[in-house]
Amino acid sequence: MRRLLSLLFVSLLFFESTYAQSKEISGLVTDANDGTAMAGVTVKVKGSNTATTTGTDGRFRLVVNSSNAMLLISYVGYEDQELRATDNISIQLKPGANSLKEVLVVLK
Repeated sequence: MRRLLSLLFVSLLFFESTYAQSKEISGLVTDANDGTAMAGVTVKVKGSNTATTTGTDGRFRLVVNSSNAMLLISYVGYEDQELRATDNISIQLKPGANSLKEVLVVLK
């Protein structure tokens, strides 16, 4: 019985420490030039498979498992950003130096 209680106590401590490290963060991604909300921007936790994309309003929500988590923010034609995951993030993406000005599609 004593061994079972010890195992239960250790399990509860492990669960509590794991749960305490997880937190939900949210943020807004806008264009640095005109301040418009950007939909479809990828927000990923560095070193993990945890990722999401921004909605039509430029907002995202994500659960991170560490207070030291780093986010990678990317969108085609814009410079990637890396920043620490905090509770409420406001990100302004700058167009990349090599961004496309025009696209030509050839159908055959």
